[in-house]
Amino acid sequence: MLRFILLLVFITGAVLLVSTFMIPDTWKPSYYLQTTLLLSISIWVSVRKLMAIQAPETFTTIYLVSIILQLLVWLGYLAFVFYADQEGIKANAVYFLINCLIFITIQVLYLFLKRGR
Repeated sequence: MLRFILLLVFITGAVLLVSTFMIPDTWKPSYYLQTTLLLSISIWVSVRKLMAIQAPETFTTIYLVSIILQLLVWLGYLAFVFYADQEGIKANAVYFLINCLIFITIQVLYLFLKRGR
């Protein structure tokens, strides 16, 4: 679990570093820090709870429920961001989707490698 936390912190830092210095100011999303932190913390909580499950028969059900809860929280967050920043909707949406791809891939790979054994 410590390796996963370190990997998550490293990936979060790398995403924030790239988004801060590499994205031009005209395309920089206004909520890039909050988006990255929300996704990384929600993935960390989800993986932490899923790794604590000992019964293999309940793992799938709990995993699917965690995905639904994450999606509901993320949709609520996106609704707030889109309402708060009408001009930056495109940049925030693209940044959110890129972060989703990165963090969900990390979550699935980690769970597959750890729970698949």
